[in-house]
Order: sequence, then C-alpha cells, then structure tokens
Amino acid sequence: MLFVCLLRFLYLVIVYAVIGFIAKSELFRVDEHEVDYKPSGLSREELKMLRCFNHKINEAHEESLSCSICLDDFKDLEVCKRFPSGEHVFHSHCIDLWLVHRRTCPICRTDFDHLISVV
Repeated sequence: MLFVCLLRFLYLVIVYAVIGFIAKSELFRVDEHEVDYKPSGLSREELKMLRCFNHKINEAHEESLSCSICLDDFKDLEVCKRFPSGEHVFHSHCIDLWLVHRRTCPICRTDFDHLISVV
C-alpha cells in the first residue's frame, strides 16, 4: 500500500514538473510584436480631445436634463463633456469611464474614431 502511494506521489510530481516546463516554454508564448493589439477604449490623449464645460440649465432648450450613463440629473454649473457628434452630453467622469472601455457614444453608438477622422 505504501508503494502504491509513493508511486502516485512520484507521478504527480512528474506531471506538475512537465506542466510547469510547458507553461514556461517559449513554444507557447505569444510575442507582443506578433499580435496586433488595439485597446478597446480611448487613450489619455483621445480623452483630452473631449472638452469640459460647465453645464447651464436652460428651461427653454430641449437638451437632456440627465446623464444617460448614470441617469443622474445635471446640476447647474456641473462639469460635463459633449461627445464629438455634438448632440449628447454626459457628466465628465461618466463619459471618461465609459470611453476608457468603449470607443462609441453610449446613446447613438457612433464610433469616436469615425468622428475624429471627419473633423
């Protein structure tokens, strides 16, 4: 019985050693230069292209009164950003967080790259 347990232990040690060797092997590593990696969101420089402004509540204007991302109402003189299409307004921190992960407008799904290349 002791011999069988010893064989199992030895087998497991060999299996883990082989798995560790394979995991560290250059055969299974992907070279960073071979992969055409494009981050899903915007870079810091692209985020700076969206200008901040202080939102003014205007009763006569039919502009949205709430941020479509967090659904919170805009307050007077709150820092906001407008998507480059010029139509959709969001809280600055909401749209920045959105665009770090996605490159599209949360409302109309217009691609940020398309708008910048047109301008």
